[in-house]
Amino acid sequence: MYSVDFIIPSYRSPLLTECCIRSFECNKGRFDFRYIVVENAADESYRENILNISKNVVWINNESENTIDRNKHAWGNAEAIEIGLQNSNTEYVFICHNDVAACTRNWMHLMFEKVEQGCEMVALRFDNPESERIGALHVSGLLINREIANKVSPYPEWCDDSQSWKLDVGDAYTRHFRDNDLKYYCFRNTHNKNINEKSLQKPYDCVTFDRAVDDNNNVIYMHLGRGSLKEAGRYYKKNNIGQWCDFIDSLTNQGGD
Repeated sequence: MYSVDFIIPSYRSPLLTECCIRSFECNKGRFDFRYIVVENAADESYRENILNISKNVVWINNESENTIDRNKHAWGNAEAIEIGLQNSNTEYVFICHNDVAACTRNWMHLMFEKVEQGCEMVALRFDNPESERIGALHVSGLLINREIANKVSPYPEWCDDSQSWKLDVGDAYTRHFRDNDLKYYCFRNTHNKNINEKSLQKPYDCVTFDRAVDDNNNVIYMHLGRGSLKEAGRYYKKNNIGQWCDFIDSLTNQGGD
């Protein structure tokens, strides 16, 4: 049995963070999960709720200057990842956003199958296809060898020439893997538009959240997208928090797939 430390950045996000961890607990199978929640504020209002979901929670308050309120949430996310890595001790860590959910009990087993095939980084999607960046594996859900992750800065990088970001949060992990010919894998998913959405099983065929699938087209993981901004009332496109939480609750109440 593998033990995995989850690194989950959060910023005043009780709805998302609670839903996220509930879905992981419901679908941990034989794995031993520990959750390192890095709250980028002094806020402890939902700490007890998180601790009631699982006994294996490390709660860290990080009063960051890099927050949604200051339009620096990308830097805050990277800061939380760095702190999470400093507090993790498993061979592989799972770095994720808090607006994600596991959908089946074998999802992490499937990721470790790729590790056993020689991949030291496994993800659920690539960066936005239209992005001018490097097409990196995305930290919305990323299993990575902790020793390798600790060699690389997760912070975004700005390009003065193009006046745009050349690397988003965690993109340097992918650059490091490519530069050093290290093996990685990404599951097919609706975000990268490399699956037939109409062929997905119910109830995943009727939602528009990003969905990652296994080799048999079974949905194993979902991502809301811009969730922290939505919970802060800063983003209204596509799905809202209520739709997301209701859907995740319906899955966890059924005990997963």
